[in-house]
Amino acid sequence: MQSIRWRLSVYYSVALALTIAVFGAVLYLERRSSAVRERDEQLTQRIENELALIRSSIAEWSVYFDVVREEPAIGRPGDVSRVLVDGLRSQLNGLPRDLIFITDPANRPVYISRAASELDPSALQQVLRILQRSPLVTRGALALEGSGGPHRYAIDTLGGDVQGQIRAVMVAARLEGPLRGPTQLLLSMLIVSPVIILASAIMGYWLAGRVLRPLDVMVGEVEAIQDGRSLHRRLAVPPGDDELSRLGANLNAMLSRVERSFVALRRFTADASHELKTPLMVL
Repeated sequence: MQSIRWRLSVYYSVALALTIAVFGAVLYLERRSSAVRERDEQLTQRIENELALIRSSIAEWSVYFDVVREEPAIGRPGDVSRVLVDGLRSQLNGLPRDLIFITDPANRPVYISRAASELDPSALQQVLRILQRSPLVTRGALALEGSGGPHRYAIDTLGGDVQGQIRAVMVAARLEGPLRGPTQLLLSMLIVSPVIILASAIMGYWLAGRVLRPLDVMVGEVEAIQDGRSLHRRLAVPPGDDELSRLGANLNAMLSRVERSFVALRRFTADASHELKTPLMVL
């Protein structure tokens, strides 16, 4: 009886552990997907807001001044380079440390933010190749070489008074920061799950004992009837129509047939001995 009880408890605990593991994995993956999507949406919104702010600043300057000026190129006598005017450049330098690139109609950079100037040369060339595409892909993701992770970017082509001076403005930001929600959920599940499984195993062991108690009583009664002198006794049948009730009823029916067989055998033995007395006395 104890072995059945233990086996039921172990099977129940294993089934519960597998159920919790599957449920936890599905919940973690869904929560992680939601957190990644939410982080992407927040980053995209930040990029769009920053891009709108840059567009507004350029539009305000273009009302009164040219936003791009020419200056002698460093290290190239006789050449000139095109850059943003100092006031607009100072205004853009005060923005958050995201990657900002502004190019002229010839696809030459006229402004690169301080964060962007710190990129590896290969990553910088990768961004410039995106800005030189025709047509431009205005929204997307990229993995900059040696920059420490994937980035999201947005590109805006400016028109109006600056159309002949600026071709595109690009803002890119890195996906960074751990996904705290899914990590905390996984940690909580790892802490709580063993407690739930242990409590469930104890409860299952107790419930198995209560369910199997009528069977234990039947086993004791059957052991008491084995001597052959207690065939008149019957098992206590549990109420209801479950497996234990049907087992008790079938055992009682079997005991009735065995009792009738024993009674018939005794009667035959008594009759046979009585009939054999007279011949034996004559002999």
